[in-house]
Amino acid sequence: MASRSTRQNNTDEKLLAAIKRNNKSAEQKPNFSNKADTKLAKETEERLEMAREKVERLKNLRLLDDKKNKKKGSSRK
Repeated sequence: MASRSTRQNNTDEKLLAAIKRNNKSAEQKPNFSNKADTKLAKETEERLEMAREKVERLKNLRLLDDKKNKKKGSSRK
């Protein structure tokens, strides 16, 4: 899907336009809070840890089931 405008509006052009206008606040990079990033990173790490634990539990159950099936199969012969 193409944009309707013929001219791209990118960051460099905005910065150059701000410099021409002597707009100092536009030249500065936005200062975002690190608390949100830390909180998001912590939540993501917790979700990943829970997923790892779940995979480990399922793997152990599968191995246990395989062992039980092997014992049942060998005792029948």
